[in-house]
Amino acid sequence: MLLVDSNLWFKFYWRLPLPKRLLHRIESEPLSLSPISVLEIATKIHKGHLPGIPPIEQWLATAIDGYTVVGVTPEIAAAAGADQWNHRDPADRLIVHTALGNGLTLIHTDPIIRKRSDLKQAYFKLASSSGFPQSGKPFPQRDRKRLPATALDSTSLISEDRDR
Repeated sequence: MLLVDSNLWFKFYWRLPLPKRLLHRIESEPLSLSPISVLEIATKIHKGHLPGIPPIEQWLATAIDGYTVVGVTPEIAAAAGADQWNHRDPADRLIVHTALGNGLTLIHTDPIIRKRSDLKQAYFKLASSSGFPQSGKPFPQRDRKRLPATALDSTSLISEDRDR
């Protein structure tokens, strides 16, 4: 089972362009999600970093449909806090330890997380464009239909699977 990181969950839900190999991986395996990812996206919306996106409570139920939501236990939180890993983002620490504590493969785009050798992971480097609209430009309306393969940019994809 894959634990989908916040960035990929958001982009996949809003049908933003993702490389073909990444889409294939997400669409072909069971998916799980940490509530920390919901917190991260809700915070970005609240702070105005995702212009045009409606409040998360308007689309959350649909966005988590099909995912197993994997909770953060006290043991996972303690392990994330005690980890000697030099990464200060508590959300990333919790997501990594959620994957570790549940034996999940973390699928992500974070080059800092990529350096961990103790984590089952699938790292994808996305194109230099974040896929988010420029400030002040609204997000396109979400279309339930998948974008055609020709709309996807796979030229700058780097994939590295680590199943250790």
